[in-house]
Amino acid sequence: MRLLLCLPSPAPFSTVIDYLNQHGSTMLPKQTEDVQYLYSTRFLQHDVDVAFTGESLFEVNYKVTKAIQQKYHLALKVGFCDSLKIDLAVGTVVNVIKEKPLLMNVEGKDVYESGLLNANDYPHFKGTFVNMNNSYMNVFLDLKKVVSGTLTSIPSNDLQVKYALDTITSNGIGFVYPCMFERQPFYQVNVVKSNLVNEQADEELAQKVINDILIDILQKI
Repeated sequence: MRLLLCLPSPAPFSTVIDYLNQHGSTMLPKQTEDVQYLYSTRFLQHDVDVAFTGESLFEVNYKVTKAIQQKYHLALKVGFCDSLKIDLAVGTVVNVIKEKPLLMNVEGKDVYESGLLNANDYPHFKGTFVNMNNSYMNVFLDLKKVVSGTLTSIPSNDLQVKYALDTITSNGIGFVYPCMFERQPFYQVNVVKSNLVNEQADEELAQKVINDILIDILQKI
């Protein structure tokens, strides 16, 4: 298969990169160059393109949009999120099945409330961005399904209630939107690095867990 693996940067995924370098056809970098962000290797009969997308919304959106102009059997974004629910503890790995863009204007209105986006327009599904991909579900079946929101400002206390969210990121919609628009099959898998309800955080634990999970996914996919 042809796989696009989207990671924010090499550093948090050094264990995965070491694993791919040991078992793949090409050495992946431990740090990216100024302009190059897409690196190719062959792993277990798979052609894998690793895209280091950066963290900001505009970086993710541009690099993913450009990469998926060549079609992949699957695009997989792996990263970090914050939890808005007490039972989603730090270190929990989640499969985002629904993404909501909570991009606020100066008045605090989101893209729907301000009329910038119509929830009935393509590629929305039932009023939101729902991942309808069921491929490779044996690999992702055990991961907790969540509704996530993309938020670039400080979250308010009623965020979870108003939007019925489980997690938030700063860039998820930058991956989901182009994949859905281009009909590119995808999954978005995140690990909880902080719980905003009980104010617990452990980035070191989150990195260890997501590296282990990602290696397991790459072995089984």
